[in-house]
Amino acid sequence: MTNPHPLHVNELMAELTGRTVEAFSLWADANQKVLRELVDLSAGTAREGARLYAEIQSSALEAVKEGQAYLLRRQDAMQDAPRSPPSTPVRRSKPRSRSSPARCSRSTPRSPE
Repeated sequence: MTNPHPLHVNELMAELTGRTVEAFSLWADANQKVLRELVDLSAGTAREGARLYAEIQSSALEAVKEGQAYLLRRQDAMQDAPRSPPSTPVRRSKPRSRSSPARCSRSTPRSPE
């Protein structure tokens, strides 16, 4: 069986092929734009992350410097403090046993003297 319109079929195939190539070209352009946007977003995110990291490092370094300065000021103040122990010893209360109830001065009335 022969094809009645061989020229018509060839034209149809050529048009179909042209449209397919055009569709793939449009699809490739869209993909390229999307990938470009993703790369730009990734680069911007990396820049912002690096900037924040540098800012955090700078703040940490400043905090260490402030801590050192404070310790040096306190060290100077401690050198000026007297070196002898206090003349009266600090009195410490005896620890209470757990079996005896705790006494509270407010719970028991005082007798007038």
